[in-house]
Amino acid sequence: MNVTNLVFDIGNVLLDLDIPSAQALLVARRRPDLSEKAFVSAVTPVVHAFECGNVDSDVFVEQVLVHCQPGTEPSVIQEIWNDMLLTIPAYRLGMLTALRERFNLFALSNTNALHLERFHQHLETAHGITDFEKAFFDEVYYSHLLGMRKPDPKIYRHVIEDALITPKRTLYIDDSSDCIEAARKLGFQTMHSSADHEVAEALKLLGYY
Repeated sequence: MNVTNLVFDIGNVLLDLDIPSAQALLVARRRPDLSEKAFVSAVTPVVHAFECGNVDSDVFVEQVLVHCQPGTEPSVIQEIWNDMLLTIPAYRLGMLTALRERFNLFALSNTNALHLERFHQHLETAHGITDFEKAFFDEVYYSHLLGMRKPDPKIYRHVIEDALITPKRTLYIDDSSDCIEAARKLGFQTMHSSADHEVAEALKLLGYY
């Protein structure tokens, strides 16, 4: 095994998400004059801006509300947005603990201020963890704090330079094919995580821990 570093995406790799349900609930709140496709097209750039930290939480909600039914409360949008975050199972935290004994661990995630706050709340409530980033990783990179998001090659280059890692000795794990391809082009070894390819089981079978 020539891998010395592991870089994890968080959503749908470590943390379970239900994006389709959240998207369906948001679409159901769209203005009557907007089709589903038009609503998604209008909101997607807002989401990307939020994930790059270009707008704060209040502005994000306000910009989504522009495309929603009149009278929709900001709290409803925030609740739907946050409810796509489900849980991070204890066994995946155990996996990280075991892996850190043998590898340098990093996380690279497209996220935003609202989701990070909810994620930290879940970790404390479910697992009593208040120092997730320091407890499990050498460094964690969040898109909204860096001002760029995957699959932009710039964010991968930032991680390479900041963490002082060699891509060919690094396994990058993500649930997005586009992000996997971007990492592969920069020389990373990659693993595509999915519901049928659970990260903890896959890494265990491959002898990483």
